[in-house]
Amino acid sequence: MFKTRLVNALIALTIVLGLGVLFGLVLPEWARLRSGPKLVSTPVILQQVQGLSQLVTVKYVMEKIVVFEDPSILGDNRLAMLVHANVSAGINLSDIKPGDILISGRNISIKLPPARAPIMHTEIDETRTHVIDRTTGFFRTFDKDMEQTARKIAVSEVNKAAQDAGILKDAQDRAQNQLSNLFVNVMGFEQVEFRK
Repeated sequence: MFKTRLVNALIALTIVLGLGVLFGLVLPEWARLRSGPKLVSTPVILQQVQGLSQLVTVKYVMEKIVVFEDPSILGDNRLAMLVHANVSAGINLSDIKPGDILISGRNISIKLPPARAPIMHTEIDETRTHVIDRTTGFFRTFDKDMEQTARKIAVSEVNKAAQDAGILKDAQDRAQNQLSNLFVNVMGFEQVEFRK
């Protein structure tokens, strides 16, 4: 009888310890996993402050489907992505030298720097860009860098398309219009001339 009680006590103790381990280790982990994804935030560090002298005068909103293929004897990896991008262009006002501005009474003559490709900025709109189709060859591994490569290709092609569509001329024309309005309506000049 004493042995039976001892065995029952050991079984009960084992069950209590087992439940303690279950509740103490497994349930908190299960609750953490059920709570969903969490963002672990680190401090933002300001690394540099730069002054800008760019007058951005035009933005083109463009879309392109990029198909990137990586053929191999083991099977082809392929990615099709719809890329939505904003391309901005303008002029760099820091290129204006003192001799580029001539004032005669209420008339002003300005030699504006040309709008050029280094002023252009292309930004992919992540909210509207997405993968349309993706296949991985049967004997190939998943290529995690394909999307990044497709984005780089898209930026290059969208930049070229914007230049072909005349974004630099539009930027130059709009810069002249904006500066004309500034000099006439705000600063009181009567005539504004832009020289080459």
